[in-house]
Amino acid sequence: MKDTVAIEALLDRLVVGDKLAPGTRLPPLADLAARLEYEPQKIATALAAAVAKAKFVGTPDGGFEVALPSVTAASPRFSFSTTAAQHHERLVTALLEQPATRLPFDDEHPLHTTECRAQEALGLAPDQPFHVIARVRHWNGKPKVFHRVYLDPARFAPGFIEGYDFETQSVLDMYRSAGYRLLSRDTVLHSRFTSRYEDNLLLHLKRDVHLQPVLHAEQSFFATHAASGEGSEDRFVLEYMQATYFDHWQYSIHNRAPEG
Repeated sequence: MKDTVAIEALLDRLVVGDKLAPGTRLPPLADLAARLEYEPQKIATALAAAVAKAKFVGTPDGGFEVALPSVTAASPRFSFSTTAAQHHERLVTALLEQPATRLPFDDEHPLHTTECRAQEALGLAPDQPFHVIARVRHWNGKPKVFHRVYLDPARFAPGFIEGYDFETQSVLDMYRSAGYRLLSRDTVLHSRFTSRYEDNLLLHLKRDVHLQPVLHAEQSFFATHAASGEGSEDRFVLEYMQATYFDHWQYSIHNRAPEG
């Protein structure tokens, strides 16, 4: 399973790095195996998993092509990674800090209020810690997004989260492999200026900026257990996410249905 997830991440990077547009044919299996340094059978298994997620499509002669992105609320292609791939840009993810289980920052920290909302949305009491995964997304070598995911540790087996590589592996794939079915997202957006905490992080990343306008996003990701039926009422917030988007951000809604 871990090999499949790792190979899928490498395939995603190959699509971005080689600027492969939708409809572009992937190299032959033997070439992929040599390039990614995995056995051909493991490459084939990972490709089959990626086809099931609509990342690639099979061709009549047994090859594979980059698929058109599918836009659904829980799709792994409806993401910042997808946007980068569509623009043929290089996207690299790195940890801002080691994943940790803790309580919210104290009330003087700029993220205190957000983290209290995360704790409440996850159904945790004020004295119950959450698990936080803090990452930075570098787009063409520049930090573009600070991204924090908050999770209830009790929803995952001991050691499950710690066994993931969040710089190369998808959190959505992690949820699915843990037995959850992803349903929908509720998102709140607003503009603000960077906090002193974010300015210091940017300086640490060798980017000299101060009090720039950013897009602040907070999102509740709803899920249910994969074994539950389609009409199940077993619906809960699996993930609470906070993201800060830098540099000429733009939010667009296309082809939205009219009200009522």
